[in-house]
Amino acid sequence: MACYVSILYYYLLYFIDQRERERERERDMAKAKTSTFTIKHEMTVGTSPATEAIPIGSLIDVADAQALEIVSVDYVWQPYDTANDLYLANMDIINGTAGATVQLMDKNSAAFISAADNNMISSANLFVGASFLYSEGDFYPDDFKGDTGRFVVNDEMYLISDLQGTYDSNRTYKVSVLIRAKVVKLSTRDWMAISLETVQNE
Repeated sequence: MACYVSILYYYLLYFIDQRERERERERDMAKAKTSTFTIKHEMTVGTSPATEAIPIGSLIDVADAQALEIVSVDYVWQPYDTANDLYLANMDIINGTAGATVQLMDKNSAAFISAADNNMISSANLFVGASFLYSEGDFYPDDFKGDTGRFVVNDEMYLISDLQGTYDSNRTYKVSVLIRAKVVKLSTRDWMAISLETVQNE
């Protein structure tokens, strides 16, 4: 009986040790260089896919193995009067029904990509009709490892949007992406792994 107790005791110590090592690795993987801040970018949603770059190269020091850790991404849709350069309160600016999509990614793509693509950071949709209007976002960032968010080591992120439908005259939607992030320093090994994965996915 004592032998079984001893074996169980050593297994328990081994499990605790491995768990502590795992927690240390999570803590060491990304050391925050800044507090959390918000990156904002607005784009006009046209009736054909269009892509805009969001520069982040000035925020991270590649030579210091830094990355941008994305904590959360939110989208705000606003109706816009193009003739008078005004934001509107009435969201119903569509002739009939329409659907709009926006994706945030870390590769320059002229087309939408699959949600299973590793380059996808976040996405959202807007649906509009005569008697309904609703938007939905996903649960990205898509990389939840312990307490970390999604790491980006590129010098740019990219926002692509499109609306399938017809706007009323002189009307359009503008979508603003609000990215909560912080600059972190990675271990050289982790930074190289993320960089190689990013290059491979291009």
